[in-house]
Amino acid sequence: METNTTLLLTAEQSIRRARALLRLVRRQYEPDAPRDAETAQPVLLLAADAIEHAIRTMPCDEAMGGMAAYQLRGLTALLEGFAWQILERGPGDKPSATEREDFTTGLDVAIELADAVLAALHRVQAEGAPLVQ
Repeated sequence: METNTTLLLTAEQSIRRARALLRLVRRQYEPDAPRDAETAQPVLLLAADAIEHAIRTMPCDEAMGGMAAYQLRGLTALLEGFAWQILERGPGDKPSATEREDFTTGLDVAIELADAVLAALHRVQAEGAPLVQ
C-alpha cells in the first residue's frame, strides 16, 4: 500500500523536473543566449509530460483546495501552445523582440505556478498524509 507521502514526493519530483526544464528554456530565450530557441520545443514537451505525470500521481488535490490539478492542466496547455508556436515558426525563422518578450513572460508565469504548486504540496506534506486505500 502506497502512502500519500510517497505519491506526493513522486508528484513533487515531476514538478521539480518540469520547473528545471522551464528554466532551461527560459535561459535559451535571454537576449544574449547562444543557443537557437528552436531547441526549446522538445524541452517544453518534456516539461508538459512531467506535469501530466504529476497530475496523475497527485493524490491530494482536494486537500490543496481542488485547484492544483486544474492549475497544472492549464500550465500543460500553455507549454504545449508555446511548443506549437515554435514548431509553426519554422527553421531559421527567429522570433521578434515582442514574441520573445511575451514568451519569456509566459515562461516566468509557468515557473511561478510550478513554485506555487510545490509550496502547496509541501503544505499538504507538513499536515501529514493518510494512507491511500
